Amino acid sequence: METRIPYKNIGLNANIFFNKNSKKCILFICGGSLNTGKERFLGWQCELEEAEVSSVAFDYDGTPGTRDTVSISSLQSRIDEVVTVVSWIKEEIKPEELIVYGVSMGGYIALGATSLLPSAISKLVLHAPAAYAKTAQGLLFDTTFTDAISRPESWSDSLSFSWLNKFGKPILFFQPEYDEVIPDKITERYVSIGNKKSNFTHVYLRGAGHNCWGNSESDRTLRKKIFVELGKFINNS
Repeated sequence: METRIPYKNIGLNANIFFNKNSKKCILFICGGSLNTGKERFLGWQCELEEAEVSSVAFDYDGTPGTRDTVSISSLQSRIDEVVTVVSWIKEEIKPEELIVYGVSMGGYIALGATSLLPSAISKLVLHAPAAYAKTAQGLLFDTTFTDAISRPESWSDSLSFSWLNKFGKPILFFQPEYDEVIPDKITERYVSIGNKKSNFTHVYLRGAGHNCWGNSESDRTLRKKIFVELGKFINNS
């Protein structure tokens, strides 16, 4: 079901799949693409509903279909949106277990949400997560943001590393073999932190690139593989 989750005075466009028999819910968080939003998760959401798992996917404010002005947004505003959506899920769906799945920029946003909602999030899935300079956190997505993240290894002081270090619940980490967007050093830093945890599951996606949301046979096959691993993670197997 497509709906709008209340947020400030505008609302957030969301796809909600609610299974009344479900005790679990997954919140999918998009990356920074303006072309690939919440619809990328529709296939998974349909399958999850059949498996009696509720799910929510939404588009950030400022992306096409909302106010179409991405420059009104920032990393912090997107984290705030996730906090709002989590609160809505807790009130309307009332799951016993909430799993948050963030891809690319959405991985960073998901980690930021864990820092604000440590007790609300039961499990975390990071799919090729990004990391950003600490100074970029509150900057609007304009040239100042671009300048802040363009400096060599500007991400090295990213808040997301400490957020991951502090998150003590189960984590599933997907690493594409050929990630042309996220620098290897960022991924290596995340994995190094995760490997020190007893509840960290690292899945290496052999042959995969950063984007797996196309209609090619290889993308569809990869998404099936990811979904299988996600199912295991949801069911603690």
